[in-house]
Amino acid sequence: MTAKKRHPDEVRRDRELVAKLYMQGRNQFEIAETIGKQYDFTITQQQISSDLKVIRDRWLESSVRDFDTAKAEQLAKIDHMESEAWQSWEKSKEISKTVTQKRGGASGNETTTKIETLSGNPQFLNIVDRCIERRCRLLGLDAELRYADVNLAIAAVVRAGYEVRNPAIDVQSSTLTAIDLN
Repeated sequence: MTAKKRHPDEVRRDRELVAKLYMQGRNQFEIAETIGKQYDFTITQQQISSDLKVIRDRWLESSVRDFDTAKAEQLAKIDHMESEAWQSWEKSKEISKTVTQKRGGASGNETTTKIETLSGNPQFLNIVDRCIERRCRLLGLDAELRYADVNLAIAAVVRAGYEVRNPAIDVQSSTLTAIDLN
């Protein structure tokens, strides 16, 4: 006897229930039994296994897409914040003009104009720096940079004639001065 082929609507309905039961910790045999009883037809453990593979693939695809979307949204926010910080930095370097008016006195009203070239507010550069750090961290670039920076620093220390010691490994040299990295 051949099993009845499920209609695409039945497949969708069954997969929703398979996913729900699977998330409740049920095994494939229990899921097959529950669906068979609920809809009065026979469904095999192999079919449940096949449905679970499709479900897991969709979950994975969805999570990757959702992760990529969230990552893109965060990158856009960081880009916007960095752009605003750069604009504010440029504005903080503009020429400042202050006009002061004094009333009264022997000569009447007196106006003083003070023009000053500003050097810029470094807080805006700090914001730019944090945006760059956040972007690197989100893209996974910071780990490689830190590793490369540490290697360059160690190489410079060794070239200068110092010994680099790791406290877990006690290696001593009588001719070199030691620097602990901790």
